[in-house]
Amino acid sequence: MPTPFIEVSEETQNKAIELAAQGKFLRDILPQLGLKPQHFLRYRERNPSFEKAFNRARDMGRELICEDIATLVDTDPFGDPQMLRLKSDNYWKLLAVQDPAKY
Repeated sequence: MPTPFIEVSEETQNKAIELAAQGKFLRDILPQLGLKPQHFLRYRERNPSFEKAFNRARDMGRELICEDIATLVDTDPFGDPQMLRLKSDNYWKLLAVQDPAKY
């Protein structure tokens, strides 16, 4: 069964872009927008200008995640070193998968 075409309001588009720029993951963004993954994917495919803006926002979000790695110890100075290392490694792997040319 094909995915039906959905309309996404400008307010919802702006919220998606804002959340992506904050470094939020799709699993966190989509419930806040009330969209299913397949609907969001189809909307992005059919709206190149939104796709471009959303991708730029995700780039910014990745930069924030990258900066968060640098401050992991500062924000949790007495945290478990192994857990901090695990978080750092996982963030780096995520960044490397999402943008291998940059990370």
